[in-house]
Amino acid sequence: MLEAVEQIERFKEYFESEEKQTILEAVSSGKASVTIDFAKLSPYDPALALDLLEHPEDTFKAAEQSIKEIELPTNVSKLKVRVINLSEAATVRIRDLRVKNLSTFVSIQGVIRQKSPVRPKAVSTRYECPNCGNAITKIQEGETIKEPKLCSCGRKGNFRLIEKQQIDFQALIIEESLEDVPSGDKGDRIVALLKEDLTL
Repeated sequence: MLEAVEQIERFKEYFESEEKQTILEAVSSGKASVTIDFAKLSPYDPALALDLLEHPEDTFKAAEQSIKEIELPTNVSKLKVRVINLSEAATVRIRDLRVKNLSTFVSIQGVIRQKSPVRPKAVSTRYECPNCGNAITKIQEGETIKEPKLCSCGRKGNFRLIEKQQIDFQALIIEESLEDVPSGDKGDRIVALLKEDLTL
């Protein structure tokens, strides 16, 4: 895997050379993300494309950081990067998903059988300690909001909520396409969790 600094520099070079207009159009139309084509990135920088598949979390962060460093006439500090057209080698059938696919970037194909309504989901909260006035940030990961257990001053619980950061959130049930289902079998299903501008 490339070092983060090198990833940022390579993405910066790619965006300035190949995707600057795409980024400008995304911003001018008020989009929250810019979509890049993996089939275009891969031949341009194979090492970066491989990092995207094998270490997506860090590589997406590098891509988004690189956009902030490009000279543009507008603010792109919150612009997300989305990727389409993954290679065939990165496509996995739902029934073939395994532990080795965890934390990697893969493409699946299927039919959406069910979708939940789009709902707000808290991802981060800030609390104030009534004893000392200290602000405590709590990352929210589950379905219910959890407050901090302890302040640095020693107080336990009963903190005052002062800020809540929320995103759009949705769950899908995706079923294998008929052509992927062996004769006599039922199609396998998977739950996909969508957030922010990826919600339907």
